[in-house]
Amino acid sequence: MKVVAKRRDSLYQAKYRVNRGQEFVIGGCIPGPQGFDSLIVGFYRDDDLVYVARVRDGFVPASGRQVFEKIRGLVSSEMPFVNLPDEKES
Repeated sequence: MKVVAKRRDSLYQAKYRVNRGQEFVIGGCIPGPQGFDSLIVGFYRDDDLVYVARVRDGFVPASGRQVFEKIRGLVSSEMPFVNLPDEKES
């Protein structure tokens, strides 16, 4: 995430990058030819798992297959998220 800060009466000159971390939990995946097409992630707010996004980038085929092998047996009939994923992302 980038945050750009400036005073209203000043010219745009500097950018200040803010690095903030957030831990995400895999709540599901969309299978694909290399293991999975995307991971469905969220974060815990108190005891609720809140959907955030689908993640596709950052995996080479070998690591994608390894992750998929570890999570493929963790199937549940219950929706893990308290909010349904946005239909626009499907």
